[in-house]
Amino acid sequence: MQFTLVATVAAGGYFGWQWWLAQQAAPLPEGIVFGNGRIEAVQVDIATKYAGRVKSVRAREADLVEKDQLLVQMDTLEQDAALAQSQAHFAEAQQAIARSEAILLERGSELDLAESNLERAAKLLPQRAISQEEDDQKKSTREVAKASVLAAAASVRTARRSADAAAATVKQTEV
Repeated sequence: MQFTLVATVAAGGYFGWQWWLAQQAAPLPEGIVFGNGRIEAVQVDIATKYAGRVKSVRAREADLVEKDQLLVQMDTLEQDAALAQSQAHFAEAQQAIARSEAILLERGSELDLAESNLERAAKLLPQRAISQEEDDQKKSTREVAKASVLAAAASVRTARRSADAAAATVKQTEV
């Protein structure tokens, strides 16, 4: 009788174990995880820094995306035109620098001539070979030439600052 009881309990345990194994879900494939709970998604709104037309959409709703993946390509015709315009302004500014530097050289040459003429006049004035009026005119011409050199130097500095501003505009447009 004891043997029958032990055999019945063992058989019941074996069949109970088999039934429990049959109730278990099949093992999941690699990369799939099972669990319970809830998943909450976060909606992310994507916006551009500058308004423009969309040229092509490279991702759709619910697509998995990677970091730095191109999602949308913008039509950049307006930005390309703005860049070309900025580059043209930069080229103009560089030409203005060259023009201002040439004028500065010209004014420097005029100052050198005015100083030479004044030196000659200073030697002739004590001998009364020229009048005081001519000497005064030569001094005035030298002072005008000095002022012209200062103005031309300021023009060069202004042209260089304009070129710097134009270069910054080019960089900003490129960004």
